Amino acid sequence: MKLNAIFHRKETGFETQSCAVEKVIPLTGAEFDSFAAHLTRDFDFISENKELMSVDLDGTMHCLLVTGEGREDGILVQAFGYDYARYAAHVPHVHSIIAAQNQSPAMTALGEKLSIFADYMAGEYLTMLQSDDRAALYLSGQAIDYDIDISYGERLDGHNLDMEFDNGDLIVTPRAPEMRMEM
Repeated sequence: MKLNAIFHRKETGFETQSCAVEKVIPLTGAEFDSFAAHLTRDFDFISENKELMSVDLDGTMHCLLVTGEGREDGILVQAFGYDYARYAAHVPHVHSIIAAQNQSPAMTALGEKLSIFADYMAGEYLTMLQSDDRAALYLSGQAIDYDIDISYGERLDGHNLDMEFDNGDLIVTPRAPEMRMEM
């Protein structure tokens, strides 16, 4: 794994600050690079959004989150009324964080159901191994072969998922017909 980090020499500890992102400011890659290299310069996007940045009585800092196209990381900004990033914090893998935060309730529910399905598969089918049939279970584009006995269209009672094989692929279908996912 490779990521960007800020290291402090002989730091005795880290004090984190509660933050609330009030607005995401997407910049081009070049604009983000310029901003990241010159945090103490005035920027229009900061002056235009000063009213969004504040600190609550409990210490929560309301910030802007600045991102760059094609850039892995982002920068939290709290300007305290100035037109520059008076306080700034590095945020690694910012697009993954934003995607997780913006995930729809339906996708969250689907993820939970697929987790239940995976537990069910591991707990039930992988212990049965009653057939010589080969089936491929595709997860994240990787094929993982298991010797399993699965009847076509079996319903996972109580789990709100249907499961079937179609041309060698395992298809998991939440019972809501508009949501179908191939694995």
